Amino acid sequence: MWRWQGSRHVGVKSTWAGRLYRRLARRLLPARHWERFGPVQCETFDDLYAEARARGGLRATQLIFRELWDLGSTAIRERRTGQEEVMKLTEWPVGKERWYSDLWRDVAYATRSLRKHWRYSTVVVAILALGIATTAGVFTVVNGVLFRPLPYEESEELVLVWSVLDSRSEPGRMTVSPADFLDWKRSAESFERLAAHNLWFPVISSGEGDAERLFAGRVSSEFFDVLGVQPLLGRTFRAEESDGPHQVVLLSYGLWRSRFGGDPGVVGRDVRVNGQPHEVVGVLPADYRHPDPHRPLMETELFAPFDMQEWVGDTGRFLRVFGRLSTGVSIAQAQQEMDAITLRLQDVRPVENIDTGAEVISMRDQFFGSSRSALLIVLAGAGVIFLIVCANLTSLALARGLTRRREFAVRASLGAGRRRIARQILVENGILALLGSGCGVLAVLLAIDVIRGVQGRVLPVVGDIRVDYSVIAFAVVLALLTTLMLGLLPLGEFFRTPVRAVLTEESAGGGGSRRSQRIRSALVIAEVALAAALVVGAGLLGRSFQELSSVGPGFAASEVLTAQLSAPPDRYEDGDAIRAFYEEVKASLAALPAVEQVAYASELPMLDGNWFSAFDLVDQPLPREQWPSYEIRYVSPDYFSTMGIPVLAGREFASSDVPEGNSVVVVNRSLARRAWGREDVVGERLRWEWRDEERISEVVGVVDDVLDNGLSSTPDPFVYFSFAQRTTRGAAFVLRAGSDPTAIAGSVRGVVRELDNAVPVTSVDSYANQLAATIAAPRFASVLATLFSLVALVVAGLGIYGLLSYAVGSRTREIGIRTALGAGGGDVARLVVRQSLALTTLGVVLGVGVALAEGRLLESLLFGVSATDPTSLLLAPAVLLGVALVASYLPARKAVSVQPVEALRSESR
Repeated sequence: MWRWQGSRHVGVKSTWAGRLYRRLARRLLPARHWERFGPVQCETFDDLYAEARARGGLRATQLIFRELWDLGSTAIRERRTGQEEVMKLTEWPVGKERWYSDLWRDVAYATRSLRKHWRYSTVVVAILALGIATTAGVFTVVNGVLFRPLPYEESEELVLVWSVLDSRSEPGRMTVSPADFLDWKRSAESFERLAAHNLWFPVISSGEGDAERLFAGRVSSEFFDVLGVQPLLGRTFRAEESDGPHQVVLLSYGLWRSRFGGDPGVVGRDVRVNGQPHEVVGVLPADYRHPDPHRPLMETELFAPFDMQEWVGDTGRFLRVFGRLSTGVSIAQAQQEMDAITLRLQDVRPVENIDTGAEVISMRDQFFGSSRSALLIVLAGAGVIFLIVCANLTSLALARGLTRRREFAVRASLGAGRRRIARQILVENGILALLGSGCGVLAVLLAIDVIRGVQGRVLPVVGDIRVDYSVIAFAVVLALLTTLMLGLLPLGEFFRTPVRAVLTEESAGGGGSRRSQRIRSALVIAEVALAAALVVGAGLLGRSFQELSSVGPGFAASEVLTAQLSAPPDRYEDGDAIRAFYEEVKASLAALPAVEQVAYASELPMLDGNWFSAFDLVDQPLPREQWPSYEIRYVSPDYFSTMGIPVLAGREFASSDVPEGNSVVVVNRSLARRAWGREDVVGERLRWEWRDEERISEVVGVVDDVLDNGLSSTPDPFVYFSFAQRTTRGAAFVLRAGSDPTAIAGSVRGVVRELDNAVPVTSVDSYANQLAATIAAPRFASVLATLFSLVALVVAGLGIYGLLSYAVGSRTREIGIRTALGAGGGDVARLVVRQSLALTTLGVVLGVGVALAEGRLLESLLFGVSATDPTSLLLAPAVLLGVALVASYLPARKAVSVQPVEALRSESR
């Protein structure tokens, strides 16, 4: 135990708690209080601690916290009384300043200064937040799509392999036949594995809810091994489960949670799929994203093994083939091998493979190749926004520094060194950068959630778009460095000017050097030019979307409700039973009060998949391998009138067109012109094959074209069959039902439930809403470009406002003299507005020139609009001149309110 004698002490070794208390007391208590009371306090603490330890460890701990709290309270109270100076916390060398104390004073002074000049602070924070939110948000999306690996194991080795029909007038990628897939799998050595996938629409019922029609897939057993996906529960498919019928299924995470309540014991249970029991063998992980290039809007919820033996002889092309390249094999090498294999298959199966090749494409290019240029343009737009932000901050920093030259000079004359002044500026700009960065990061987090919510509509779901904190951190650090460096710009010119000259200049009312004024004007012109380029781009994309939206799809989608039905095979075994059920549904729906017309079809234009079949003209026969392929669809009577598709010649289907009667078809205008060279082809005949049997159908009607592959596509040749003559298990119903078709959605579900509650009803929505979803990507591009242009306009407007505001402030003496000499308020306002419009006009002229070059980059994204569209080119000057007028209003009003006497009196001080 230490024993104290005044300020000296001798004694035995103290405890650790006593030593801690003694050190804190010496550092926290004022010097005189320590000399008088410190030793006694420490000795008392030692005695109390020894007694508490003897009574138990918990009491000792309580004592330590209580005594330390009392010590802190005493130190605060003694400092507030002002009786003593604060003793140094450590032994500093003589003359060395305490940087942390000065830093705290700088922070307090900077806070008061920024609060006083709140307009400047608000403008800088807003500009920074907009710049960070735009740049970091866009780069996060682009990074997740173009640069970050896809959410599969070693995704750079994943490819898709397509069949290519070179003999078509418009060559393109096609799905693969099972026979070709098996030949590729046996022969190709460039792939570690090949796997196949096909669409499937089963009906599931598990005894825990109504029957439900699912968007599902049949896959070969290697599918998930190719992707490198491990199940969350259970296993994936085994090799033998693709060599014959096996009643097993794999659940998606979403289906497992929604229908089975996340039950971990679901593996091994049976569920009824299409009326047949299937064993659940596994559950996929929550982050699994199914790579289906044709169905980006729908989540695949169920998987079953594909029975290759059943389809080995089928020549239809319906498989999507995925592969993983072997180690060291490039896509070019794999393509070379596939070219050789397809040439051999043309000799083995000439009818099915005449002029047919294969194309190997990386998975990333498959999903994002078409959107790469658009994303890079968006990234460039974000870069332009950041340049505008930098130019604006530079202009504001120079203007702000100009108004503070006298303050710097006074502080320098009182002994403040350059480092001291620079540190004060850094602290102020650091506070602004932190505030702006915080607001920008919050905006990024909110924006990413919105983008991920619509990702399936604007970008494929396999893109790993998530909050990338490294990107955000980089943007924040960049913003901090930019703000801090720009804040020091005004000091360069100040340090080159003698203090006396600065004080004399300020007292004379100088507005800073002509060089600094020219720099600020040039920066504003650059901002306006970049903003003009973005406004023109937004105008082009907006006009393009307007043109796309105005395209007629060839049918009347308004006032139409759609509903998808699927007849379970265990309840409706053949076509007769399916047709009878759908006719019963049609009659019941037609009886609803608001329904005017009802029809159904195998698929609906622009919403469902496409089916192709080969046809030949009876009067102009061709060899079988040269038969052209046309798109086919099965429709009910009254389909064309319900959909509003005009019948140009002949008639539409009637109830008398039954399977036992003559086979009849309806063709569209494009097929009639392509096959016969004219539109009136009623009575002509087509030859086609069905299950190795040749059949002949007579054309009884010609209808107008519809757009089936999007509003920007061209019409395809179509052959329509009567649903009564060729039946599919699934059917899409269309109901024309007044101005608000969604009002009867519940009634539609109720009708089907009353007829058969085991039949699922899905996609009950207005046709107009579903068509709007098909143009979500161009709409998103237009909205994004508009947001970019609005950000640019806001930032440019703030820049013009900031420049004019500080210009008016620095020219107060000049304005006062002009007013004293007889200038009216209008003359003063015109002086300010003239400066604003002059800078804006120069910027707009430069910006339109940049926009003409920009238009060439946007040509691939435009529809029905030229890159030199005069409306868009004239939009930028009009908008920016309006922004300039708005931005100059407050500075002009401030200038008009200057009183000559007050202006001269304030400047003379």
